[in-house]
Amino acid sequence: MIVESSQQLPQRPDVVIASVGGGGLLNGVLLGMQEVGWSDVPCIAMETVGANCLNVALEKGQQVTLPDITR
Repeated sequence: MIVESSQQLPQRPDVVIASVGGGGLLNGVLLGMQEVGWSDVPCIAMETVGANCLNVALEKGQQVTLPDITR
């Protein structure tokens, strides 16, 4: 997705915003950004309240399973 974006955009983006669930898409976006030379472009991860498993995992320092997705 990032490689294709880099080919279609007329210039480098100021920021990349990625939707986050478990973190897989975010990791792919970050790897793609490295591949196309956008390592210095900020990437903002946005996560839905009530389905914030990445945030909880980062807070606990381990993989987690949420008891419920509330939103």
